[in-house]
Amino acid sequence: VPAPVWLTELRLLEGRLELTGMTLQPQALNPWLAELADDPRTAGQRLAAVKLERRVSPDMPAGVEAWSFNLVSTAPGAGPASPGGTR
Repeated sequence: VPAPVWLTELRLLEGRLELTGMTLQPQALNPWLAELADDPRTAGQRLAAVKLERRVSPDMPAGVEAWSFNLVSTAPGAGPASPGGTR
């Protein structure tokens, strides 16, 4: 996981992988997703939905933005993610 990214939840349900977390640099997600796609441990997990939202928190220093993300894959051999996700 890149330094500006941290995971808050990792779920594997019926062969579908879901990663939830936060980042200070949303652009750090793209290279990390490419690494995940090439990793043998995530073979067969095709990214089906990504949700990224800017979070405002009084705990963050002024000028620092945090973003939450949710990444969902399809189970190997399954169709697209359920409606409600974004691509």
